[in-house]
Amino acid sequence: MAFTHVTGTSNSHTGSPLSITLPGGAPTLGQLVLVGMVSTVTTSALTVKDANNNVYTVTPNSPSTFQTGAGMVWLAYLLSAPSNASDTINISWTGGGLMEAWIDIFNYTQTCFFDKDVAANTGTGSTTISTPSITPTNSGSLLYATAAAGGTITHPIKNATLGVWTGSGGAIVGGDMSEYDLSASSAEAVEFTQTPSSGWSAMAMAFYLSSAIVIRELSLLGCGT
Repeated sequence: MAFTHVTGTSNSHTGSPLSITLPGGAPTLGQLVLVGMVSTVTTSALTVKDANNNVYTVTPNSPSTFQTGAGMVWLAYLLSAPSNASDTINISWTGGGLMEAWIDIFNYTQTCFFDKDVAANTGTGSTTISTPSITPTNSGSLLYATAAAGGTITHPIKNATLGVWTGSGGAIVGGDMSEYDLSASSAEAVEFTQTPSSGWSAMAMAFYLSSAIVIRELSLLGCGT
């Protein structure tokens, strides 16, 4: 696989800011660092940066719509960790309330690009969280998703699989969870199981590699197999 998972962690805190210390030290040069966040109240003006002021990019469709009983989801990423990346990540926001966050680190080959993000929410009770669906632009893409559950997420658990998804190294926090798919080539719906039945908010984001661009362009020119 072009993407490999290195490590993950999580933390939660009531009131801004929330600080998280990465296990194993700071990200190494060029690693991809992904952050999923759940706010239990409506929040705004969220920023993510490390102790050396390296700013993480909040995805364009963040946050998801606030869902009563579940919360709202934010996603952010550090596309290529610089040489002075810190192991301390600080999340700041306005609006108070509890913030939960998951951070996962990935290695990759070639050059990595952000592709897209999607959000969805529903007040309809269900034990299966299966929306939104995200369609990566290129094959072999990395997907990362976070869900704010009205119930309590039970699967996927830390480092375990549920369908194509693997649970974040940060485990389940407050009944909520992040997950990832290391190699997606077509539309994938988020997949979480919760109990009891309730509504939720969720987001997913996709990343692809430069080699995928070359393959797609060759195919368009009639050079693919």
